[in-house]
Amino acid sequence: MSVGCDDVDFDQCLEKQRIINMADFLPNRQSVPLGRRTFLTAVGIGGAGATLVGASPLEGPGCSTQRAPFKLDVTIYDRPGWTSTTYGLPLMRRRDGCLVIGFQAQREDAMTDDFYSAHAEWVFVESADSGRSWQETPLEGLPLDPRWPDRSAHCTNGWPVALPDGSLINVVEEVFTGQQHRERLQKLGLGHLWFEDSTFGWNLWPAGHAEQLRADGIYVFDAPGPHIPEGVVATHNRPLVSTVSRDGGRTWRERRIDGLPRYARCGGWFRGGVALDDGTVVGSITGVVKKDRGDGESLAHGAFALRSHDHGETWQLSTIADNPNGHRSFSECNMIVLGGQRVLAMVRAEDGGYLYHSVSDDGGRTWSEPTATAISGSPANMIRLPSGRILCVYRHVGYPAGFRGVLSEDEGMTWGVDRPIIIRDDTLPGLIGYPSSVLLDDGSIFTAYNVLRAGELKPQDNWRYKKDLLIHPPLHSYIAGSIYTEDYLQPLGRD
Repeated sequence: MSVGCDDVDFDQCLEKQRIINMADFLPNRQSVPLGRRTFLTAVGIGGAGATLVGASPLEGPGCSTQRAPFKLDVTIYDRPGWTSTTYGLPLMRRRDGCLVIGFQAQREDAMTDDFYSAHAEWVFVESADSGRSWQETPLEGLPLDPRWPDRSAHCTNGWPVALPDGSLINVVEEVFTGQQHRERLQKLGLGHLWFEDSTFGWNLWPAGHAEQLRADGIYVFDAPGPHIPEGVVATHNRPLVSTVSRDGGRTWRERRIDGLPRYARCGGWFRGGVALDDGTVVGSITGVVKKDRGDGESLAHGAFALRSHDHGETWQLSTIADNPNGHRSFSECNMIVLGGQRVLAMVRAEDGGYLYHSVSDDGGRTWSEPTATAISGSPANMIRLPSGRILCVYRHVGYPAGFRGVLSEDEGMTWGVDRPIIIRDDTLPGLIGYPSSVLLDDGSIFTAYNVLRAGELKPQDNWRYKKDLLIHPPLHSYIAGSIYTEDYLQPLGRD
């Protein structure tokens, strides 16, 4: 299930890449018609689960001149018969240098979506060698509250924010225990949907409840198809709670956050918040504020900042991006501290597929008018690089599907979309999760994501020559990642 690249000598890979670098034997790059796949085959090195490719260097300030640009792709977790996606917890680097990522694996023969997964389980893996090999690690050794097994990876829950004094603070959704879910579903006549290993990203209701829920101003999802079981609708307006640990995660206190608007739909901090130098924590929540009269049909979501300056005792809400009376919805939002009280937010917009940015100069109390960027994709994940640049990785919108990164040299005001880092462009479209990155000790970057492939063909997925073609293979998703340099762009000769 877990494949790294232990059998690959990393230094030898880099040395071979220096020798194979296409610039060494292509005196005139423009005159040689070299396809990208041919190039990848030419420089592919490594054992199972590892492929190393080179690239043309990016000219400009801040780029490394100590070694040739490279990218190494690594399989992190691949489990036959189970699909795994990176919608949940982002990649994290612990203080001891180990990399950790958490996700849910779901059985491929059962229903799986944001709303409900019939059979799923949390998986946590860690790497002590900068992402080249991975091993499973227990939940008990990670800084997550003890209710985590009851949470769905398709919710917006993230890692707690760590403060210098050892405090851990998070904003998540209040969830039922497994037994409470079972009793609730049985009472509603939906007991057949509960299993010991079920997860519920949303609350499920019989379809007959939809009219009353909407009349109460609750956002109701009832789209037909594979997303929810037949005869079922879903809602997502659970109360938000803060979870706080003052002893490094040994004990936790959970408390409802008071004073928030009534939401038709809402979700907790998206993949975690950030901490300012003065100890203030701020993160983004998303939702639809409930009106006085029923607005359960509204699709105009907004992104809001929820901040605390007193270790989660009190909370203040501000608007990052919201257009409640229009047609544009804003949702998942990633933040990075630019320095002092200045915070940059990159917000997913549901129309057109472009990211928007907004800036706060007062620690998240107020925000600038959201402005569209040229980044076609979502959601964002940002880190600061040794060069001073900011890297933003995201799911690319359009063909080919996959993951890209762009760099900013002006604190996120503009991005080099004309020179993207092509992290992966060989995944099938569809179940493409969210990428996330960390900086490694040597200044290179590790980005984690999931790759979607066609699953193993079965006899019923059969076809015969000159007759009707019928192939319905299952889709299989696994967790993977890439180690690459800041100046890696894309393989030479890309068509």
